[in-house]
Amino acid sequence: MPNNITRNQLTLPNRRKYSIKARATSDGVNATTLEGLRDHALTVRELQQPIDRVFELGQMMFTIENGELAMRRCLTNAKGQRVQTEAIRFTTHGLNIFAPAFMPRSGANMLRATANTPDGDKVAMLLANYHAQQNPEKRILVRTVLKKGPDGEVRRYVRSIHSPNYAVHDEVDLLNDVLDTRLFDDARVMSFVQDDFGMVARLVQGEISELHVPVPGIELITSPVGTRCSEISPCTYRLLCENGMTTKEVGQRHRFRHFGDTARIRRGIMDVAENIMTNASGLVQQYQAALSVAIDDAHAWMTNQLSGTFSQQTIEQVAFGMEDQTSSEYGTLANVIDGMTLIAQNDNFGVFDQWELEAEAQRLMERSLVRARRNDNQLFADA
Repeated sequence: MPNNITRNQLTLPNRRKYSIKARATSDGVNATTLEGLRDHALTVRELQQPIDRVFELGQMMFTIENGELAMRRCLTNAKGQRVQTEAIRFTTHGLNIFAPAFMPRSGANMLRATANTPDGDKVAMLLANYHAQQNPEKRILVRTVLKKGPDGEVRRYVRSIHSPNYAVHDEVDLLNDVLDTRLFDDARVMSFVQDDFGMVARLVQGEISELHVPVPGIELITSPVGTRCSEISPCTYRLLCENGMTTKEVGQRHRFRHFGDTARIRRGIMDVAENIMTNASGLVQQYQAALSVAIDDAHAWMTNQLSGTFSQQTIEQVAFGMEDQTSSEYGTLANVIDGMTLIAQNDNFGVFDQWELEAEAQRLMERSLVRARRNDNQLFADA
C-alpha cells in the first residue's frame, strides 16, 4: 500500500532542530563542556552511520517504493553479472540538491508533480532514469545517513550531494579542531542547536555571575549538507532567566569552505582561535555603548531598519521582544538589539534562520553606533 505520508513529496521531511541549553541554578550555571558536546555529536554520528561515496550518474537506477523515491547502483560483479545495490531513499533536502545535478533546475518539483498524476509513479521513474543517462560519466559525492522512515523502519537516505572535491568537515570535525587548539578547555556550552542542515554552538569562558550581563564567547557553525561553511566567530552572550533563555550577538565571522584538504580548515581554525576572545570582549564593549544610545521613536526606527530584509511578521515579533521584561530600557539601541536576539530564540526559527537574525542584530548595532557617535549618542526614526 502506498505510503500516504510521503507520496506527495517522494521524500522524507528533514528533521526539526534539537537543542541543548545551559540552566541557571543557585550554585551557578549548569552547562556541559566542549568535550561533552563533542561526545554528544559522536553519539549522533554513530547512530547515523554516515557513508560518503563518489558515484557516476550512469550507474544509477531510480524507482519509487511505497511513495518514496529510491536510488540503486547497477554494477557488474566479478562473474560479469549485473547486480543492484540496496535502495537508498532521499530526504527532502537531499532530492532538492540532487535533482539539479542531472535534471532541469526544477527537477525535484517536476518529479513530485508527475508522481501525483494517474500512473505518475512510472512516469516519474522514467523521467529520473532518462535524465541520469544523459550524462552517465558525471561523478558526484553522495552523502548518506541512516534515518527512521515514515513506517518506523531505519533505512539509508541521501542527505546531500556535492562535487568530488568537497571537503568533509562536519560537527564532530569542527568540535575536535577547536578542542585541539587547547584554548577553550574550560569553555562551557551555553546553547547548542542542530537539525539536518547543521549545527550552531555557543560557548563562554569564565563565570556568568548574574543575569542580563553580556559576557564574551565564541560561536561555532557547520553544515554537513552544504548550506553553511565551517565557521568560528566571537560573540557575546546574555543569560536572561533561570529557564535557560538567552540572547547573543555575533561578531566577525571566520569562514572555511568545504573544499580541498580538510587540513587547511584545521590550520585556519588554529590561526584565528587566539584572537577570538579578544574580539568577543570588543563586542561586549559595543553592547555597553548601545545602552546609552537614545532613539526618539524606537518602534518606528526599528521598523525602518528591518523593512526589506525581514518579513512584517518578524518585525512585529521584534517589537514584542523589545517590550519584554528581560530587554534593556525601551528607547535605547540596546533595547532594539535585545528584541531581535530574543525573538530569534523562538522555536519557529530554524537553526540558520535564527543565526541570520542574530547576525543582523550585530550588524545593525555596529553601524548604528557609528551614526550615534556623530549625533550626540542619538538616533532618529526619520533620519
